Amino acid sequence: MSVYDVLVELARRERDLIDGCLWDDLLDLQARRGSLVESLPARPPAEARAALETASALGASNEVALRAALEVAGRELSHLGRGRRALASYAGAGGAGESRFA
Repeated sequence: MSVYDVLVELARRERDLIDGCLWDDLLDLQARRGSLVESLPARPPAEARAALETASALGASNEVALRAALEVAGRELSHLGRGRRALASYAGAGGAGESRFA
């Protein structure tokens, strides 16, 4: 397997991590990919073209999936914030230090 084929495999694994919302693992994979990319020659060999095109297409698809996953996560965080504020209002309804059952 060439280093360019490894890029394709990393892009496929990246999608799995995005789909599974495994953010810490995704960050690790992206760091690994970054190191690999930095080690590549400035001009890839002609035989790397197909792998690079595949990795690029997968990367573009992963970006779309990541944006969608982050949008969902943002909505979930927003809902949690609203729920937290509602709970805080219930907690404050009885007054500080007062028991509603006395």
